[in-house]
Amino acid sequence: MPHNVAKTTSKRNLTTNDLRSVAIGLAAAVAIVMLASAMTSDSGSASAAALEEEQSKAFAPPFAVTTPTTSATEDVAYSSTVQWIDPDGDSITLSCPSCLSWMTFTDNGDNTATITGTPTDAHVDAGGTAITVQGVANGDTVQQSYTITVTEVNDEPTLTATGATDTFTEGGSNLVLFSSAAAGDSDSQATQTFLEFVLTVTNVQDDNEFLVIDGSDCDITASATCVANTAGGSSMAVVVVLAGTTATVTVTADAGGIAEATLESMIDAIAYKNTDASPTTGQTRVVTITTLQDNGGTANSGDDSVSVTIAATVTVANTNNAPTITDDNDVGAVTEASAGTTDTATDTMVGSDGDGDTITWGCSSCSSSGGTSTITLTYGSFAITESTGAWTYTLDNSDAQTDALDGGDQVTETITVTATANGQSASHDVVITVNGANDLPTSSAGSASTTEDTLLTFANSDFSFTDVDGDDTSFARIQITTLESTGDLECQNANGDADGWVDCVANDYVTAGTSLRLTPSANSDTDITFSFKVHDGTAYSTASYVMTVDVSAANDAPTFSATANDLTVNEDTAGTITGTTVADVDHSSLTMTVASTQSATFSLATTNGLTFSAGDGTSDNTMTFTGTTANINTAIATVTWTSQLNNDNNAVLTFTVSDTVAADVADSVAITVNSVQDLPTAADFTVTVNEDNSHVFAASEFGYADVDSDAMASVTFQAASAGTLWVDSDDSGAVNGDESAIANGNTVTTANLAKLTWAPAANANGATYATFTFTVNDGNGNSASSYTATLAVTAQNDAPANAGDTATVTEDVAYNGWTAATDWGYSDVDGDTMASVLIIGCPATGTLTIGGNACQAGSSTATLANLNTISYTTAANADTGNPTFTYQVNDGTTTSATGTMTITISAVNDAPSNAGDTATASEDVAFAGWTAAGDWGFSDVDTGDSMTAIKLVTLPSQGTLTETNNACGGDGCAADDVVAIARLAAGDLKYTGNSNYNGADSFTYQVYDGDAYSGTGTMSITVQAVNDAPVAGDTTDQTVYEDVAFSIQTTASTDVDGDTLSHVCVETGSDMPDFITETADTSGRATLAGTADAGDLTGDADSGNTYAMTCTVSDGSLTATDTFVITVTAVNDAPFLSNDGAGAVDAGSVTEDDALSITL
Repeated sequence: MPHNVAKTTSKRNLTTNDLRSVAIGLAAAVAIVMLASAMTSDSGSASAAALEEEQSKAFAPPFAVTTPTTSATEDVAYSSTVQWIDPDGDSITLSCPSCLSWMTFTDNGDNTATITGTPTDAHVDAGGTAITVQGVANGDTVQQSYTITVTEVNDEPTLTATGATDTFTEGGSNLVLFSSAAAGDSDSQATQTFLEFVLTVTNVQDDNEFLVIDGSDCDITASATCVANTAGGSSMAVVVVLAGTTATVTVTADAGGIAEATLESMIDAIAYKNTDASPTTGQTRVVTITTLQDNGGTANSGDDSVSVTIAATVTVANTNNAPTITDDNDVGAVTEASAGTTDTATDTMVGSDGDGDTITWGCSSCSSSGGTSTITLTYGSFAITESTGAWTYTLDNSDAQTDALDGGDQVTETITVTATANGQSASHDVVITVNGANDLPTSSAGSASTTEDTLLTFANSDFSFTDVDGDDTSFARIQITTLESTGDLECQNANGDADGWVDCVANDYVTAGTSLRLTPSANSDTDITFSFKVHDGTAYSTASYVMTVDVSAANDAPTFSATANDLTVNEDTAGTITGTTVADVDHSSLTMTVASTQSATFSLATTNGLTFSAGDGTSDNTMTFTGTTANINTAIATVTWTSQLNNDNNAVLTFTVSDTVAADVADSVAITVNSVQDLPTAADFTVTVNEDNSHVFAASEFGYADVDSDAMASVTFQAASAGTLWVDSDDSGAVNGDESAIANGNTVTTANLAKLTWAPAANANGATYATFTFTVNDGNGNSASSYTATLAVTAQNDAPANAGDTATVTEDVAYNGWTAATDWGYSDVDGDTMASVLIIGCPATGTLTIGGNACQAGSSTATLANLNTISYTTAANADTGNPTFTYQVNDGTTTSATGTMTITISAVNDAPSNAGDTATASEDVAFAGWTAAGDWGFSDVDTGDSMTAIKLVTLPSQGTLTETNNACGGDGCAADDVVAIARLAAGDLKYTGNSNYNGADSFTYQVYDGDAYSGTGTMSITVQAVNDAPVAGDTTDQTVYEDVAFSIQTTASTDVDGDTLSHVCVETGSDMPDFITETADTSGRATLAGTADAGDLTGDADSGNTYAMTCTVSDGSLTATDTFVITVTAVNDAPFLSNDGAGAVDAGSVTEDDALSITL
């Protein structure tokens, strides 16, 4: 935009006198000019001359065309150059009457000047400061004002304080380290806060050293955030980093920082604190403030922190302290043991003295001798080594009070241990726990007595008990350690269970003597022993003790140790009685009498070793004999008993035994005698029938006989092993209605035997084809034996069966897989082998040959051995349908019915054909017209096959194949990429010729039918040319000056087709302005030239001094436009004289010595 210039040489206001003086001076100057032009030198007369116009010279003042940089930064070097122009081409002298103190102004002599300098904090002015640059050319003086703003840069803060040099005494008050703190932010414009300060502390030696900051104790002995929020109200975070013995303490304010006064008060309150019992005194702590940071930041190379060294020196002094005793070594425990043994507890006291003084150990009421302090206590003694603190407590197991402790008793002994160092003492109790132990009880051998076969229940008094522990007065348990030598020892509720009386097991225990009982072995008078221990409620006696039971003898009557079961037996049939045995514990010889009722007879198993006084042991009705117990038991082990002939009365067999001392003992066996019926008999027989015929039975065929002359009442059957056996009630010859096949156990009355029928299974035969078994019944019972009926079937020939069959053949491949009878649906109930096949009807499609000859319906035949000469081939490329032919099979005797062979064709895929194809695309336009198989030259002889995809083989050379929706796989199209038909149909495979290319292009591909790829075809593409619009140049906006000639060349336009370009420029929306002329060339470039005058400063109707230009470039068909703006900048014009059009001022004459008068 135009610069504002002032055409005054002074900044003061003009007065009326000033204007009058200017007018007089101007008039005089004009008069002198006129006179000089009218004078002559030779005639003394004056002639008039014209005062010429000087409008051809601009007489315009200079003006600035650039502006100096209007911003500067504190402490950063500033340099900016201004440029001026004088329309008349005069040299301009530049100066800066009001430059700032930090500025240096240099006139470069080429109508430019440079302003340099570095502003400081004192020059910062947020609102800016005005300067004036003055230009003088050919008497014209022009001044231009600018405002320069200096931006502040943060200056480092300042901090001073006085560090104390003082002594911190152990246990004393905190030592304040600093005073008279004074902080400043060093910036003239901004009032800043403070974010952080850092201190270091050297010679950190102890475990409990602190700096007190803002009311909070900061532990400086470990790296950590010692305080998250200080307590003094400023909420400062304090972090310690300990390296060796030097702690670096960083104090950070919350967001926003803290004010200057707050910081100063905080520093003045920082104190040193040490809570160690004996702080280290040989190392002086130096606490130094090293860094302070404000919130001004570092923008523009600002400095927000200052490094200082404000040190406080702390000397640490301590006082004499009593030693301390830790409580980790103050307990022990011992346990009572047997006399003559010892149990001890030991440990070492641990103490410390903050002053480093040596500790001497002792104990209250102890005697000291030889560096050891000792004391005798209730249950034992205590000793401590005075130099080390090692102590021992020794339990006295022979002490009566120690012995008096029972198991579970627990007492303590307390010893006060002392630690003395440099006259100061501390004490601590050592507590010893004494645990009592149970003393084991004792007992002694015991004795008891009983009589043979008599149960003995023991009493508590049978088991002696002694225990030195006063509390244990009786046993709590008796444990059986060794079981009884004989007999049966029983425990009641053994081991605390509620099982009642059970046989004792080794180590079982009972809680009372009455819970033990003993039964001697039967008939034994041998003494019995077992061993036991007693228990005092805590433990068993160490030793086991023996209990001896004296058993007195007593006479025993003989006994039946086992008796026989009662017997049930049929009349006239011998039965055996077993299981009877006798015993006598006192006698080895016995007398026995055996007798039977019902006049039956019996015999002993043997008579060896027996003496008979009645009978002889064989077929007797009664007998008496004497012998040893063993011989008698052998004889009666099996007694054979037989009823009186045809007597079915029940009987009793009695055994009576005596030892001649005790009373006799008897045992009886009850015998039940069953009446017996005589059973009928029958005979095996055979029946022969022809295949597929049946047989009806007669009662006489079963060979029935009965000695009792009883008539046959019925026959009971087991099911026939083959065929069907049934009662044909309706004489239909078949099982129907309520009839069913005879099952195992079915019975047929004699009256129904005339309807009993058997039929073999269809086509079954064989000499022993089937059997069934049977029993006959006389009305009282079935025959004792089963009998067998054999069913023989005489074979008859059957025609074979023809179920038809199927075969699966491969398209265009000869099939000859009919090589076995099973390939023809052949079966024969007689088991006959297939002999031949006769073709009845030939297939309607394809070719069937037999023995190499074409099929002849009704005559083509092949034997079983030649079946492999039957061959079938489909019609060429036939891959659908089910061809059939009919045939009969023969078993060598009989021909079957006609069957059908149904053929299934397995299609063989034929690769599709690829004829190649063509496509027409437009230049620079994507082509995606390959949407169907017909666009790719696809064809396929296979029924139902269609193109499923194409595979790219080679890519086009003059263009590019591209994809959408991942048609080529998502990584761009390349050779071997496969594109599915769905993506082609969607137009996702696109061809685009190279930019602006037209002509021929191609790529190769294969088509795919889902199973196989075709050969390679070529897609030939014709790219049709499309005219490209030219590209207009991009001319930048231009500035021209009033009355100054200019020449502007537009940026060149281009045309990719190489077309000749024309170029026309106008002011947008109107014609070309009068002051501009255009010269165009054929390369798309134009030159605009001219000179704007004062009228052109307002010549544009819309924008005054700006002219929006539109240059249109054309290739003869298409156009493009280049738009830019020409701005006419005003130039101040010097005044000039001009007539009024009548010559009244600039023409006239004057006579010498005449007065001259000019009117302006």
